[in-house]
Amino acid sequence: KKAFAGCDGAFVLANFWEGMDAVKEMRHYQNAATALKAVGGWRHVVMSTLEETATHPKMQDAPDILQHETGPMKVPHFDGKNRSHKFFDGLPMTYLYTSCYLENFTTFFACTEQEDGSYQFTLPLGAGPIAWTILEDVGNMTAAIFEKPDLIGQTLGSSSLHCSCEQLAQIMSKATGKTITYNCVPWKTFASFGFPGAEELANMFKFFTDTQ
Repeated sequence: KKAFAGCDGAFVLANFWEGMDAVKEMRHYQNAATALKAVGGWRHVVMSTLEETATHPKMQDAPDILQHETGPMKVPHFDGKNRSHKFFDGLPMTYLYTSCYLENFTTFFACTEQEDGSYQFTLPLGAGPIAWTILEDVGNMTAAIFEKPDLIGQTLGSSSLHCSCEQLAQIMSKATGKTITYNCVPWKTFASFGFPGAEELANMFKFFTDTQ
């Protein structure tokens, strides 16, 4: 409540990747909603969120990553956010759906240097386009939402660009002056890479490519 005291607008986002625990993330959202309601006086609350994946028909062959009391989760950092909407009932909400962050190329999707001095990133995103988001653009869009009370009760999507990984590699090459290429692998291969979150991210990529 101290964090919200004296405010009439709030942007709400919990960090799933701090512990990679959807149960904890949902508890954070519930705590935030409880505090918002206790403080009161809100003109506008914006929640950064993602889609429900487990019930999408094209995800039936994707493995369940988490068994949760609300039902199985295919991509917990998506599903947990979406299932937390209920906590905010009664508040003047706008739900802002984001997409794959380009900032992930500094962490999960980092390029690896090749023997010829070029760089390459490996993802299971096929040849088609997906939506990409730049973090700063989310801030700009959120600020604009606060200026438009008619958006209360609505859901919005956020995307900075819409392109394929091949096109993104060309953009990155031009921006950095380095040769950067895209190595496409099947989503099941990506899931087998073994790093923390690999299976979940593989399911996320499957959701992106199968729901265009």
